[in-house]
Amino acid sequence: MVYKKTECQSNLIKDVIKGAIHQEANTGSQVLWRAIGIDPSGNIKVVNTSDCAMEITITRKGDPEQVTMMVLPYKERVMSVSCMERVELIAIGSNHTICTGKFCLDIYYCLSCCTCHEPSEKCVKWEGR
Repeated sequence: MVYKKTECQSNLIKDVIKGAIHQEANTGSQVLWRAIGIDPSGNIKVVNTSDCAMEITITRKGDPEQVTMMVLPYKERVMSVSCMERVELIAIGSNHTICTGKFCLDIYYCLSCCTCHEPSEKCVKWEGR
């Protein structure tokens, strides 16, 4: 179950995190970003500027199933995700090819809110994913 805080507008923090992607194809996963001590929700945008395909894997707090999205060469994708814990990238292409692009996380979280896996009287159940 995923829970969403309903009363924390005054403590709502919004962040934008941007980064470059520069990874050799077929060399395993690279962590682009991870949460420490927060349960952020928001959007992730990945822009692929290379001949490689990019598989983005998002681990969500309290959810054993990972969310994945493929970004084809010279394309971009945007996904909304709640309770993000970690964002990883696998570059898929010809060996020794350098895969390039950029990512942007537009996230929000509450510092004093309930977390995504702890229900309380101040939380409501989030319907859907």
